[in-house]
This record gives sequence, structure tokens and C-alpha cells, in this order.
Amino acid sequence: MTDFLEVFGAVGGVLLPVLIISAAGYVWAKRDPRFTGEFIGDVALHVGVPGLLFASLVRAEIDTALLGIAACGAVGYIAFVHLALLAVFKATGTASQPGFTGLAFGNWGNIGMPISLFAFGATGLSIGATFFATSIFLQFTLGYRLSVGAWPWRKILTLPLLWLLAAAVLVRTLNLVPPKWVLDTADLAGGAAIPAMLLALGGGVARMHPKGLLNGLKWASLRYVIGLVASLALTALLPLPDALKPVILTIGMMPLALFNYIMAEKTGEHGPEVAGYVVASLLIACVVLPVTLMFTLR
Repeated sequence: MTDFLEVFGAVGGVLLPVLIISAAGYVWAKRDPRFTGEFIGDVALHVGVPGLLFASLVRAEIDTALLGIAACGAVGYIAFVHLALLAVFKATGTASQPGFTGLAFGNWGNIGMPISLFAFGATGLSIGATFFATSIFLQFTLGYRLSVGAWPWRKILTLPLLWLLAAAVLVRTLNLVPPKWVLDTADLAGGAAIPAMLLALGGGVARMHPKGLLNGLKWASLRYVIGLVASLALTALLPLPDALKPVILTIGMMPLALFNYIMAEKTGEHGPEVAGYVVASLLIACVVLPVTLMFTLR
């Protein structure tokens, strides 16, 4: 009983900061029409997250090869999800475009990175940041291609996150020691990343106009099942230490990415339908994430 209460308290300690700051963004967006979650999200994506990613990867007390394995795991997870969804769409005769746009990518940024940090510390943040960086690259390439039908090369080449990711990989590979002012700048920018992402999450949900929540619950539930299978497969197949496997399993059970909705809105199609998927997945996450953490924090 004592062990259960300790784990339950740890779960609350992980989730409550995420919920409180997200709720603040939601209330702010509802009360103030000037609040734009997309702008705050862009600040996080272009300023905060690159700094956080660079600092966490450079300082990570994890072998560089393990971070590379985690990146490969993220690619494998996303590939598995896409192939599984494609099989379901073909078997059911469902239109794939809104499905791919809304269901393909999990929220490894707004929710995944904070939970990785609060639950597993600096090591969890390093793994979470690696998954998020890989996901962002694939969202801006594969995700954009599936949604819009074109490759956004200018967006890709001007994304600070990818350049700082490359810099972090170079620093670790060559065993370089960055100047103190570089790490101080990254720390200063990175400190804004997680609060900004959570505020943007709450604000984005407040501005959504979901359509067909029952349909959204059906597809979001299926997406969680696919994510669970992918996560269990990764923990079984990736040559990672046992201590890192709970991090992988937790990241794999994140709800759908808010960016899925933003992408649908940018294309001008299926926005309300994708919003239904995202909101439904967040509702399911209220049950799935505590249960997941109950197991992984043991």
C-alpha cells in the first residue's frame, strides 16, 4: 500500500505541473482574444526548444550512440504508426488524408518533453528531446508532404531546431567543449521552452472547434493501441539499457500532437475533424498517462 501511494504521488507530481500550466494557457486564451497560441508555439519552436535541445543533448550523461539509437527508435515508431494506419484505412475504406494528418504524430513536444523531464530527470529529457527533434523533422518533411502535397524545403532549411540539433551532434561526436556563453545562451532560451509549449497547448485547445467527438474517440483510441504496440516493440527490440526503456514506453503513449491540427488548418481542409481527433486523444490521455506512469515509474 505504501509503495502504491508513493507511485501515485509521483504520478501526480509529474502530471500536475503539466496540467496547471496548460490550464493557464486555456483560461488565458478564453479570456483574452489577443492570446495567440500559435505565436507562443512558434516562440517555443524557434527559440526555446532549440536552446533546450542543444543544452540537454550536449550535457546528456548518455553515450552518443544511445541517443542515435533513440532517434532510430523514433523513426521506427513513426513508420510503424503510418503503416498501421494505412492498413486500417485500406481495410475500412476510410479516407486517408485527414487520418494521416490527424493521427500520424504524437505530442512529443508540448507534453512529451515536460513529462520526460519531470518523470525521469535530465536523462529522460535527453531521450525525450531526441524523440521530439526526430518527430519535428519528419513532421516538417513527411507530415507536410502528406498534408499539402509538397516538400517545404525553405521551411526545413530555416528551422533553427534542426541546425542546433546538427550542432549538438557535431559537438558530441568530436568531443568539443562549447564556450560558457554558448551554453548560458542555450540555457536562457531553453528555460522558456517548456512553459511556452504548455501555454501554447492550452491556448490551442481553447481555440479548437472539434467536430464529431465520438468519431474522434474511436480513432484516437485506435491510435493509442497502435502506439502501445509500437512502444512495446521498441522496448523489446532496441539495444537500450533497461533503465531507459520506461522512458521510451512513456513517450510512446503521448496524445496526438497539436501540430496535427495546425497543419490541417494550414491546408484549409479537415480542420474541425482533426481537432476532434486531438481533443479526444487529450481526454483519453487523462486516463492513459496516469496508468502508464504508474507502471513506468516503478
